[in-house]
Amino acid sequence: MVDSGNNETRSEDKQATRDPSDSSGSPVDPFFGNRALISFAIAAVLAVVLGVWFGRGEQAGARFGFVVTRGSRRPAPAPKPVGAAPHAAPALDTRLVVAIARIENDEDRNLEARLFEDLSKRASKLNIRVVRANRAVEQPIQPERRELEAHIRARRLMQEAHAQVLIWGAVHHEAGKQVIELYDTTAPGQFGGVDLPLDFRFPSLPDEDLVAVVGLVIAAQSLREESPEVQSVAARLETSADSVRRLARSREASSAWSEDANAGVNFIIGRAHLLAGVSLAADKPLQLAMVAFSQTLRYWTIESNPLGWAMTQTNLGCALKAMGERTRGPERLHGAAAAFREALKVYTPQYHPRDRARTQQLLGNTFERIGERETDTKHLQEAVKELGEALLGRTLNGSRSEWAGAQNDLGIALMAIGRRESDTSHLRQAQKCFKQALTVHSRDVFPDSWAISTDNLASVLSMIGEREGQLELIKQSVAHYREALTIRTRTRHPQQWMATQNNLAVALDRLGRREAGISNLELAVKSFRAALEVCTRDHDPLLWASIQSRLARTLVELGDRSSGVEHLKQAVAADREALREYSRERNPFEWADVKGNLSVSLRRLAERRSDRRYAAQAVAAAREVLEIVKRDAKPNAWASAQFNLGGALVTLGNLDANNDILKAAATAHREALGVFSLENEPGEWAAAQVGLGTVLAGMGSKDSGTEHLEQAVKAYNQALRVYTPTNDPSNWAWTKYNLGNALYSIGARESGTEHLQQSAAAYREALTVLSQDRTPEQWTNTRDNLRDTLWALRHRGWTGN
Repeated sequence: MVDSGNNETRSEDKQATRDPSDSSGSPVDPFFGNRALISFAIAAVLAVVLGVWFGRGEQAGARFGFVVTRGSRRPAPAPKPVGAAPHAAPALDTRLVVAIARIENDEDRNLEARLFEDLSKRASKLNIRVVRANRAVEQPIQPERRELEAHIRARRLMQEAHAQVLIWGAVHHEAGKQVIELYDTTAPGQFGGVDLPLDFRFPSLPDEDLVAVVGLVIAAQSLREESPEVQSVAARLETSADSVRRLARSREASSAWSEDANAGVNFIIGRAHLLAGVSLAADKPLQLAMVAFSQTLRYWTIESNPLGWAMTQTNLGCALKAMGERTRGPERLHGAAAAFREALKVYTPQYHPRDRARTQQLLGNTFERIGERETDTKHLQEAVKELGEALLGRTLNGSRSEWAGAQNDLGIALMAIGRRESDTSHLRQAQKCFKQALTVHSRDVFPDSWAISTDNLASVLSMIGEREGQLELIKQSVAHYREALTIRTRTRHPQQWMATQNNLAVALDRLGRREAGISNLELAVKSFRAALEVCTRDHDPLLWASIQSRLARTLVELGDRSSGVEHLKQAVAADREALREYSRERNPFEWADVKGNLSVSLRRLAERRSDRRYAAQAVAAAREVLEIVKRDAKPNAWASAQFNLGGALVTLGNLDANNDILKAAATAHREALGVFSLENEPGEWAAAQVGLGTVLAGMGSKDSGTEHLEQAVKAYNQALRVYTPTNDPSNWAWTKYNLGNALYSIGARESGTEHLQQSAAAYREALTVLSQDRTPEQWTNTRDNLRDTLWALRHRGWTGN
């Protein structure tokens, strides 16, 4: 007995790819896209953290998030058509060039020499190059424009030195004390709002302490996602942060620094821990970041330093968000949302429009992450609202790249809502957002951002293609994923590579289910297993479990189309692996979803081995799901559980030759059809019709009459209203095969040839899709059944072809 292949409970893609040019939204889905995803990638955090503190403007940032891809990157040309030669990722010089300008009033250039010497010692370990600018930044005369003009001149000097960072400033003597005024200018720089004066100025510290703090800041700036040494640089950054943290504790204990200096240094420490924690996917640095930001908030209050306070709240929110994405409960994410809302008390549309848009984008991303873990769409709707307002702010006040990043993040939230709906309206809106992002994020200029939006576009196309039965859209999705993988390589971007491999596997699975043959299903298994080489249970337990579950589904489908039981045994093992992480108490709905899939895997194994023990286990697993999933709370999930129970009961009833069990199976399928409708859930409705037809055909085989068999024919023909040779050739062929069997059984009990002729026609139609090389077992069964039907027809005097 073969049914439609849509017989498992569904879990939509969960990984998406985020694009926060200035926000630390994290990944991507399975399209999961990006879910994950997902701690956010370094560049996104650099955009938020360094952008807020040091006044960085357009940052190429990205977070992955479907197992959705999340983050913001740089724009590139449209993807190549299917079949084009892959476009190799460009070679990048990832060293950060740091220039040291002459420090005004620096006696014997002592401070300049110390800074140069300290950074030069760090150069090889941090992947930086240190140069001298050999002149000072001239200070303007007009005091009201002094710092702004000085930063403009600093940037000119930085460009002359061919550097990305310039350290400059002056030494003053006030009341007999030396005061060092030191600045950091980065490329590209943007001035205005929170990016003015304190954002460029280091805390006022004694020269020895200041050199250590400058070293930590440069170590953080050297952490670049595109660098192959990113992990080792992140580990050294964490070591540097620990060293400066110990220094700060000792100075705080001796009251050696001012309150403002304590606040500034703790902020820098927190930022370094945050960047290291995101890069290393480690909890401890993130916890230390939260402690450091909390220390900062002891000194900077909304009254005494509103911009500093808001900046710290934003970065505290980033740390909480990063932790929340790695933990099961929503508490950290709610804490992050609260911190972002605090920052918005200062960032007003009138005075700080860009910082407000940036923070609203972060808040929207956080709501989206919370909403992904909930059954309703309340927080997802809030995410769309905040991200829509952020997009408006980016349109009016931000750069084109920031606008594209906001489009990407809005698309992710819309896609999350669309996954939970039966129509494709929100998915179509998401598709439009990703296409808008790609008008800016071109492959040549912003390859990583282009890969992120391309990945997300692929995810939404795959979902629309499945929902609307458009095979061509799923094929386009596969092509887009493969294009994204030419940029998101395992060496340069292991986490993003993993997310895209997972998403590619989901699309290949969808494509493989609708095509004859097993090649795309085998490729899907290969991609899922590649993703699991990077995504381990220790690194991201929930994502790991989700990938194991999706792998099991593909293995079941592959097992259906292959001889032997090896793929089915692997499917059972993968489902049980996922259940090591999901528990009935901690993750009830995820647990129920995997339990339902395990029921399918066990049922298939029971059918292949004719072993009632597996069938009984399948029935037990399906009934456990119904203890958790109730019709009133989750009607579609309940209907899927009824469908799985019906399938397991069919197998057990056939093996036991028990008509009462088969009647219970028919009842379960009819319960599912009481929820699924042709208009709202055509795929599920068709699968349930096939399941019901299979039960009725089994009951009819044990009857002397034809009533149950005729009901089975009716159910199969209902399913064929959805399955067509164009949009779902595989399920169409198998439904035609099952229809042929039922018609043959009716014809065998009658004296005429009408039903036998209809049976032969159904088998012949199935053979237009099935083939000896791609589906040998199914092709052989259908050919043999056609031969037997033609023999019966000729035996009754039929002379047709």
